[in-house]
Amino acid sequence: MTAAAHPPNSPAPQPKGRSARPRVLFVCLGNLIRSPMAAALTRERLAARGLADRFEVLSAGVIASGGDVATTAAIKAAARHGLDLRPHLSTPLTRELILASNLVIAVDRMVAEQILELVPDLGPRLRLLTQFAPALGTLDVPDPIGQPPEVYEEAYRRIEASVTGLIEALEREPGLEAKAGGWTESP
Repeated sequence: MTAAAHPPNSPAPQPKGRSARPRVLFVCLGNLIRSPMAAALTRERLAARGLADRFEVLSAGVIASGGDVATTAAIKAAARHGLDLRPHLSTPLTRELILASNLVIAVDRMVAEQILELVPDLGPRLRLLTQFAPALGTLDVPDPIGQPPEVYEEAYRRIEASVTGLIEALEREPGLEAKAGGWTESP
């Protein structure tokens, strides 16, 4: 089954190897709020710029059990911004999924540390989401689970600023290709 054969926010089949397209993987704790929002927004922004076919965008969670729907509060927060998380089903993070991804984006430092426990030598393939939005002045997108709607809005604001920076970085480097060692510019 290919990425195109399943709904865009549903769990991806566990990849056996690198995709023909560069694979961007967003990772949070349970894959119920932050990484699904980031993946859905990234897909939407790539599509709006005519770049959707250039990248495969997935999300996963370090403690995700697999097959869980996004939280009601996340669905509502995303809907306020035109994103539909209703089809999303959580995907557990695995070593294989990390290795099959070209760029692994953690939503916070704790998640990044957990990713490095699975694959210690990711090097520049591992980034914090907020690295794409240094003006935010923060390294983390805090987990809003169980918090009031305004906390979800703040998380979305940080995700949106970071995804905007990510998309701009991808647009600035039109020769970006997936290489065995991570992201490099093609000649």
